[in-house]
Amino acid sequence: MKDFLFEFISSNSTLLVTCLGILAALFTISIMRKIHQKNLRDRSYDELKSSSLYQIEENLKDIQRVFDKPIKCENGDGLERTLSQLLIDPTSPRNEEAIKETLSKLSPLFAEFCSNLDKYHDNIMSSKDYCPIFQEHGRKAIKYLRLFEQSNYDDIPLRFAKLHLESADITY
Repeated sequence: MKDFLFEFISSNSTLLVTCLGILAALFTISIMRKIHQKNLRDRSYDELKSSSLYQIEENLKDIQRVFDKPIKCENGDGLERTLSQLLIDPTSPRNEEAIKETLSKLSPLFAEFCSNLDKYHDNIMSSKDYCPIFQEHGRKAIKYLRLFEQSNYDDIPLRFAKLHLESADITY
């Protein structure tokens, strides 16, 4: 058997080299294909991450616009305060009716913000242990939620927002 193998190899060396070359080429193609698939997954992951962060930032801009809109105070002296100022100083003069109206405009925007945080948590945070951007947005969500709670405001979008925060492991 040994003699047969040596004779076969010596008489068919080009066939053997060709077979080895084909096997090496197939192995190389297989590795390159796996690398390409991994790069495609990583690229779609990066695109998903950037679009999610973009949506969250746009939600924050919308929330901030409502937050910075002046609200006339009750005492009639023409003083206007924003929700930001009322959050900092809850003892200042305020117009509860105008605050409730502003919070009703803010509530759906806040629910959308929390929904996007939940999506980011499900899609991106599953592959990470810690993300400072997500943590910062979570702290902002809790700050906004406290404003709603301080004003004893409750509606359906706010309830959905709380569910999204709970689902995203953002505790308050």
